[in-house]
Amino acid sequence: MKATIFHKTWDAAEECDRYDKTVVNALHIQNEQALIISGKTVYSGDQLIFYLPIGTTVDKEDMIAKGECPIEGETKAELLDAGCLLVTSVHVLDYGSAHMQHIKVIAK
Repeated sequence: MKATIFHKTWDAAEECDRYDKTVVNALHIQNEQALIISGKTVYSGDQLIFYLPIGTTVDKEDMIAKGECPIEGETKAELLDAGCLLVTSVHVLDYGSAHMQHIKVIAK
């Protein structure tokens, strides 16, 4: 399974964020569905968890999509409209054998 990462960078000339597209081979993608209850309010806690190869460049606030995304998004709004998700956490798990090392990315 592939994943498309849109790495957020600052464009000083235009004074706005830009997103550079990279397609990687994901080791595993997991869909998690949940509800968050706070008082009398219920929120969606749905998220996708991506397990990526060590060495993949991904940061919190990047955008990510399941599969190979055909668009070349310029703005966060365009990427969200195309079904991309916001990366909310990145865990580098670089211990153990080389076959077990990976990056766990959570996106909502």
